[in-house]
Amino acid sequence: MAASRGILDEHTTGLNALHSPMIPFHRSLRFRIAITFVLLSVSLNTVLTLALRISREQSLLAALDSRLGRMSEGLSKIVEHEGIISLSPERIAEGSMGGLSLDGWFVQVRDAREQLVVSNSTAGPIKIPETVWGEFSNQASLTTPTQLEAKTIVLPPGLLSVQKAGVNERARAGLMSVRDGSGQIYHMLFGSSMAMADNLTAALGRTLILTGCGATLAAGLAGWVVASLLAIRVGRITDAMRSVTPKALSAGMKVPEGPDEFGQIGATLNTMLAGLERAFRSQERFISDVSHELKTPLAAMLTEAQVLHGGEPTEKDFRAFVTSTEDEARRLGKLVESFLMLTRFEHGKRFVADEMVSVNDVALDAMQHSQIFAKQKNVAVRVTIYDPEDESQEGLVRGDFELLRVAVDNMIRNAVQISKPGDLVQVSVGCVEGQMSISVRDFGPGVHPDYLDRAFDRFYQAPTRESGARGTGLGLAIAKGIVDLHRGTIQAENHAEGGCVFTITLPPASDAKWKDLAGVQRA
Repeated sequence: MAASRGILDEHTTGLNALHSPMIPFHRSLRFRIAITFVLLSVSLNTVLTLALRISREQSLLAALDSRLGRMSEGLSKIVEHEGIISLSPERIAEGSMGGLSLDGWFVQVRDAREQLVVSNSTAGPIKIPETVWGEFSNQASLTTPTQLEAKTIVLPPGLLSVQKAGVNERARAGLMSVRDGSGQIYHMLFGSSMAMADNLTAALGRTLILTGCGATLAAGLAGWVVASLLAIRVGRITDAMRSVTPKALSAGMKVPEGPDEFGQIGATLNTMLAGLERAFRSQERFISDVSHELKTPLAAMLTEAQVLHGGEPTEKDFRAFVTSTEDEARRLGKLVESFLMLTRFEHGKRFVADEMVSVNDVALDAMQHSQIFAKQKNVAVRVTIYDPEDESQEGLVRGDFELLRVAVDNMIRNAVQISKPGDLVQVSVGCVEGQMSISVRDFGPGVHPDYLDRAFDRFYQAPTRESGARGTGLGLAIAKGIVDLHRGTIQAENHAEGGCVFTITLPPASDAKWKDLAGVQRA
């Protein structure tokens, strides 16, 4: 018991040793969730800012191009009807058809020889740099009126006296060729300042940046709050796990309940602990029972050795001691073999079931293996085999011959164990309702009806046995494991005329139950 308790404590020590070192701040759940919120907010604000700036730029250019179009129509009419010299600031403002902006405009005209003819602007005479003229593709080859070519240009600081001193100024300009009343062709470069629009765009950008900073700060704070709430629930689960003790696994953990993920985690952990508790208790019980079974033969050998050591043993005494020791050692070996076989059945229920096995051969072979044990007990074993000619079945099942032989052998040994000297153990092979059966009947005291259901439990021994013989309580449990693997059933019942009958029922080889076992390998 102490050893099993030590194993239980060893397995559960991990549950009580969850006091991990302090988690670094940058690795904490709060920090990670908060920084995730911040990064998402920054990304979203950046995308929105860029999208708004691009959208505003496109809308601004479309509006300015529309304004340039109206301005080109008005200026063309002035030059055509009034001549190029009529392009005074006042006349330009009147004839531009609303195309001039309030913040700044300019008009510059060259003749066919590239000589400057007109240069006016909001601030008076203006000299457009040659580099600006060079940005337009058709100004050098225009000989006839063409469509308007519009571009965004950059004017030197103070050229229109609209921007602050020392700051470049953007403008939307257009180049077109016009013809006056005499047929003379001129190249006209005109445009409108974008300073006011750029100032508004800059103000909008600053507003978006400030808003983004505020949103990022709010997102970080929200992430921290959310992470804190999550951390609290995680902490409760951690504290609950730390509170688990080896003696209270079945009590479970007091974890948050609810339909969310944390509730599911808590329920899963409690289910896991319940399974661990069952496994640990089963292990504890198993080790305790095995220790008891091993202790009995060892104690018997020790007692006999002490008797020999304390007296004056004869040769007969030594021979008896050797024989007894041999029997006990053989019993211990059989006990260990039974443990291994039982474990195999419980944890490796996979085996090849494609071998044709004769139930008659199984019964006869099991009887032969149990003959020595039966003779020692002075109990006779008789087998009644199945005659296939009496039924449509051939007396064949699918499975492992050796395992089936062990199952029947254990049933026979169990019957012999509880029989009195001179009794008979009857083994019968037959076919009942299309199912092959092997039954073993003894003529002993029988089993109380309240204990029949426990006859196949490990280490169980019926309290009504009168022979005083010792068994391991594993034989019938192993038999049941073997029968279960072969998709059969095993049951125990008291016979009306006395004694007990154990019956194995197996599906015949042609039964559909074997179809799903094709190709399955032994564990």
